Amino acid sequence: MMSDEQADKVTAEKDVWICTHSGTQFFPFCPRVTDIHISDISHALSNIGRYTGHTSSFYSVAQHSVWVSYLVPPEHALCALLHDASEAYLADIPRPMKPHFPRYEAWELELENVVAVRFGLPFPHPPSVKAADTFMLRHEIAWLFPPSSPLWQRWEIEGRNAPELFPASPAVAKMLFQTRYRELTEKEASGPTFPRDARRSRSRSVRCDASPPTWASTWRRISNPRPASTW
Repeated sequence: MMSDEQADKVTAEKDVWICTHSGTQFFPFCPRVTDIHISDISHALSNIGRYTGHTSSFYSVAQHSVWVSYLVPPEHALCALLHDASEAYLADIPRPMKPHFPRYEAWELELENVVAVRFGLPFPHPPSVKAADTFMLRHEIAWLFPPSSPLWQRWEIEGRNAPELFPASPAVAKMLFQTRYRELTEKEASGPTFPRDARRSRSRSVRCDASPPTWASTWRRISNPRPASTW
């Protein structure tokens, strides 16, 4: 039975809310399907940096999500694009630290489930999404951290493979995320259809987004990875 102190804590959590970019009063510990909007997700993820901001250049969760969506079979692409959507409301905690925050993991799991209901996605995420997420993590470390970084040793990275990774600005990352979302939900395009200014830009920061990796050419490497002990 729950103690009075625990009951008060649960009640207090239900009253906690944040204000999102759209002006929605969002309750992260008691999320409602109707309060989840793709505009809030794309805006927040484009402004949240991966690796707690310790990359050589700003690199957003939104850009990461777009890339992951191209590394899975087409039927899992939308799930891959939104696999980190909970971070738009809970922020990001580095992977090695999450096991030490059990309550965060519980909140994250509940929110991921609500996101899945909102967008009609499978939950838990398909194994292909987790595999692509880890594959992209290793690719990002190779390009966003110097070889002297202990992350290279931790993930046994031997070198930098194509395509080169060029971080996009928050504004460009948001545009790419929204474009990819429309592409997947409208089911009109058979391949990437990025806006022209994202394809050809004098800015070095968006070059990577013009040619994201396709799932067909990369899936063989993801579905037959090296043993986890060697990653």
